[in-house]
Amino acid sequence: MAIYKLGPDIDQFKGSYDGATFQRCGKVFSIRGRKVPLNKRSVTQTASRNTFESIAGRWRNLSTGEKATFNNNAEEFPRTNSLGEVYTITGQNIQQSSNIILSNANLPLINTLPNTIAPSTSVFDTVAVDISLAAADFVLFPSNAPSNFATEIWATRGFSAGTQFVSDSEFRLLKRYLPGESTLGNLWPELTTVFSPNSFSPGQVIFARARFIALDSGQLINYIQERGDISA
Repeated sequence: MAIYKLGPDIDQFKGSYDGATFQRCGKVFSIRGRKVPLNKRSVTQTASRNTFESIAGRWRNLSTGEKATFNNNAEEFPRTNSLGEVYTITGQNIQQSSNIILSNANLPLINTLPNTIAPSTSVFDTVAVDISLAAADFVLFPSNAPSNFATEIWATRGFSAGTQFVSDSEFRLLKRYLPGESTLGNLWPELTTVFSPNSFSPGQVIFARARFIALDSGQLINYIQERGDISA
């Protein structure tokens, strides 16, 4: 932490200097970190911009009837902001949101938005890791991924046995299943690709999530979460 004192010749700071942005709002004076991308034209950033521009441009090529499905059904897919307030976005914005989600998941893009889709009723049947067997089971019930949904399995590293909650940032994507695919496979190779094998110890617990993306709307409809044991 740094302390800045205003002298008789300086009564205010404005702008940015040495990674800090100086700002005054009424009687409040604040200093916040200023982050600048190291490479604004990296391969990842360029690809992301190209995807967004391509999907944003799709709106102009939709028919009046296709646009109407987004405009009329947008309120069926509300958002919640950081204050817990619920709001809706425009049909054009939800078209972009839906197709960006589908594009990131390597799924077909959509030209129309359906009415509300019922959440998946799948639940976790098994969440368990056995280090000695190099086995990581994240099995749903029913065991096949539900129809009309792309199902993503996410997991965390190991945590102490008493841990009851972990933040969203702890989860990593392991595998994506298309409708009807079996979730009975061993995901130890995927788990130890996104985490070091040393991230797991006997007696710890692991958290898993299954996220369900509706193929018809491109929206994340719901997710389920479960905690499992790590053994050796």
